[in-house]
Amino acid sequence: LLKVSVYSMKRVVLFTDPEQSYDELKDGFQSCGIDFYTFNDILEIGKKDIKEIPKVQPDWIHYICFSSGTTGMPKGVMISHRSQVSNSINCKTELGISQESRHLSYLPLPHVFERVAISTVMFSGGSIGLFSGSIPRLTEDMRVLKPTHITAVPRVINRIYDNIMKKLNESSIIKKGLFWGCWYWKRFWLRRGEKTPFVDRLVFNSINAQMGGKVTLFLIGGAALNPWIHEFIGFATGCSMGVGYGLSEVGSGVVCNPLDLRYSKPGTVGGPMMNCEVRLEPVPDYNDPTCGEILICGQCNCSGYLNDEQATKDLFIDEKNRLGDGGKNGTNWIHTGDVGKWDDEGYLMIVDRIRSIFKLSQGEYVAAELLTQSYEMAKIVNQIFIYGDAMRTYLVAIVIPNIGEVATFLKKDRISQEEYANACKSKELCDYVLEQLNQISNEQNLPGYEKIRAVACDSIEWNIANNMLTPTFKLRRKNLAAKYERVIEELYQSSK
Repeated sequence: LLKVSVYSMKRVVLFTDPEQSYDELKDGFQSCGIDFYTFNDILEIGKKDIKEIPKVQPDWIHYICFSSGTTGMPKGVMISHRSQVSNSINCKTELGISQESRHLSYLPLPHVFERVAISTVMFSGGSIGLFSGSIPRLTEDMRVLKPTHITAVPRVINRIYDNIMKKLNESSIIKKGLFWGCWYWKRFWLRRGEKTPFVDRLVFNSINAQMGGKVTLFLIGGAALNPWIHEFIGFATGCSMGVGYGLSEVGSGVVCNPLDLRYSKPGTVGGPMMNCEVRLEPVPDYNDPTCGEILICGQCNCSGYLNDEQATKDLFIDEKNRLGDGGKNGTNWIHTGDVGKWDDEGYLMIVDRIRSIFKLSQGEYVAAELLTQSYEMAKIVNQIFIYGDAMRTYLVAIVIPNIGEVATFLKKDRISQEEYANACKSKELCDYVLEQLNQISNEQNLPGYEKIRAVACDSIEWNIANNMLTPTFKLRRKNLAAKYERVIEELYQSSK
């Protein structure tokens, strides 16, 4: 206690066993000038000074949520009480969150996705557990908490898929055949609204057990989810695939796939939920005239950007009425900056961010985020940054290879970080990675201008700490382009 500085600590609140005495501990802290309370002390203080619940106006600002900054400086999005309540009621009603729901909180707490997830579960009377602090150990936390639903960005779902595939690829031919036979059998019957208890006990319950055994719903947003992974995980687990769409400026996700697997459509984000309207506005000069910028109207919309009048004016279609009636009469439509497209059945497909779409020198538009999802299917790829601009005729890429696949390439069971780093510098590995990417482009029938012509590898993974990823694990393209400017130029020079 003598080592504790009074300048760094003012008070301690201890969550305790009410049957035990903590007087000696209390005296020790107080001798250092530090206030000490048990949780029961706090409750007693509260009982003696009960405050009335304050009256809150719907358009008062509830909190400021800073945007992820994928395309520039983050902006402070002003989320009103109206927006937060609208989204909480919307999620509780549409997603079936109830008193029995258990939520594992691991996404950043300041992020709008997690804020609404927590407020919805609290509003419903459910339970919330905080993760241990390590994303790689997330499945261990799931086995302890046994969540009923998982809020996830695609990167987390991709890791679940990769783990399943890794175990499957290491198994015998007989087990592989059994697995895929059971998967197609299960898909056949689930599409007809039937259950498959036999194959679940035989094969799939072990997958669900890795997540605690109680998950019935995935809520996925933040970026595009690969259509195959959407379908595979949905039918393998039997869980609803709530693949949706939203952004900070609308207070969270407001577009979502139906929870019934029969109508959850891979490659799409479903349709508008109960608290918003959606329309598409044509994007000038864009290749596909059926695409347009996604505009959203509803009680969910934010109140603008903190101390940024110009950005606020640019956000709203009619800036004067942005706080008016919450969209009741269609007066507060906002620009999302995302390009979307309705399919033949009325499902919304996200094409890309307007600022992530770039034009090559011959006029072709490349949707970088969507294309990234395709190339991430290559087993050798851990992370990939695809680059092109209006002065170039083709694409190049920077790849962070999967260390396990690099070990296989080197014909070893495992390798050290030093061996991994040295391999990433070799032309042989880069050529192998490019070969794998070409295979993916052929399998996906990508047009010629979406094929990657040259690759460089790096061993340092991109993350939030080194400012290459946003809190929801999206690439910060501007930062990556600056970091690899010299490497990118060398790729173009060497591949002429």
